[in-house]
Amino acid sequence: MTSSGTGPITFGGAWIRSEVSGEDGLTIVTGGTNLINPVIGDNNQALKHLNLNTTGLASLNGNSFTTTEYVIINSPVVLNDDLIINTHEIQSYGTIDLNSHGLSINNTEAMGVSVVESVISGTGDFVKSGVGLISLTSDSTYTGETRVMGGTLYLADITIENSSEIYVAQGAILDADTGSGTAIVIPDGQTVSGEGTFEPNLILQVGSIVRPGSSPGALSTGALSAGTGTIFQIEIDGPTAGLEYDQLIANGNVHLDGNGLGGATLGLTINYLPANGTEFKLIDNISNDLTIGQFLGFSHNSVVDINNMKFAVSYTGGNGNDFTLTKVANDCETITSGLWSTSSTWTNCSGSFPNDFDSVTIKSGHEVTLDINSASLDGFVIEAGGDFAVATSVSGLTLSGSENNSNTFDLSQASINLEGDFTIDVTTRDILLNTIDGAFTFTLNSAQDTKLMGEIGSVSPLQGLITVSYTHLTLPTICSV
Repeated sequence: MTSSGTGPITFGGAWIRSEVSGEDGLTIVTGGTNLINPVIGDNNQALKHLNLNTTGLASLNGNSFTTTEYVIINSPVVLNDDLIINTHEIQSYGTIDLNSHGLSINNTEAMGVSVVESVISGTGDFVKSGVGLISLTSDSTYTGETRVMGGTLYLADITIENSSEIYVAQGAILDADTGSGTAIVIPDGQTVSGEGTFEPNLILQVGSIVRPGSSPGALSTGALSAGTGTIFQIEIDGPTAGLEYDQLIANGNVHLDGNGLGGATLGLTINYLPANGTEFKLIDNISNDLTIGQFLGFSHNSVVDINNMKFAVSYTGGNGNDFTLTKVANDCETITSGLWSTSSTWTNCSGSFPNDFDSVTIKSGHEVTLDINSASLDGFVIEAGGDFAVATSVSGLTLSGSENNSNTFDLSQASINLEGDFTIDVTTRDILLNTIDGAFTFTLNSAQDTKLMGEIGSVSPLQGLITVSYTHLTLPTICSV
């Protein structure tokens, strides 16, 4: 069907559809301002093709075009609603004003050639989906997001620098020819994100943001160049790269101080407590070259404090050239005598008081009373002159060690006074104990050696002494239970 004329035309109604899907096409050739209200085609009654060839403005109120072969837009277009174009191929030459609406093109022909020469302007998002390739050949000024949800969006020596964020979904590609064919340049104020691929290379200018994944995920590129003023936003929710923490994969050289002013900024959000020794490969450098430059405040071989947790920094991690953070134990220690659960007793813990995987020291002259079950500690040492007691409790209290703890549990300098039942649950390390007194039950759960160097119950006999697991216990000469 062809609609033609010299003046404007208004298409009313709700639908324009082919009686048999893919059989009928529609060509509109008019002048003036044309109002196109209906939805054109649908999944069950798609048109064969659509050709907008008006000399005047095509004002689109319908929210979708669906064809089985192609869509050609030779008209200047303004959107009055979000528009989804479903087609095998698209050729667009007239200007497109988003007018605070979104344009989504779903081109489904993998081998087809879709070209958008249109200048896309206005406030709104541009979305590319489907398995095909779309080539953008004109600089566009739209200010919304660019979302590549499938296939390839190719930037043919053009920029979309006003787009607030470029998101590339897993399996999708943003490809670019910048004239020299070297890189996609991300300007000040623009964000790149997603789980897809930016080809061939990525240059992050001052004020740009890179955010791998979509809470979380892995983003890939070729070579990577960033510098002072560039922000990497990384989320860590667990130990698995790309699934539980963000990762940037670089298939080329990595330069983190491209402008020579000190290095890019790393912004970390950590939403869980990792075990000591857990390595996070935040930049996986696939190339054979060393990573050049460093993040500000993250010097090579330093230990940094993030959310009261300690991490070792390396730019030679992984296979020798990756940027990694590795969780190490917090050296949590007392600053005064007090209760275990009181924050003012401690300093340098990963929480208000000793937390999982902390290495704890009771300093000389300090006495700490365990009034809650401890977290799973990496190590526990009482210095000479320090002391330890166990408070009254309904069901007993436990001092626990983590399964991968690497430090000693040395209580040999303390005279432990029990005011309630007490359990030491440390299965992977030797335990050193001194004197223990109090009319309560003392339970040892250890698969390693436990050596009692002092006397048990010499002042106040214990109610019971229980050993579980495969405890190898060396008893003192005086043991009163």
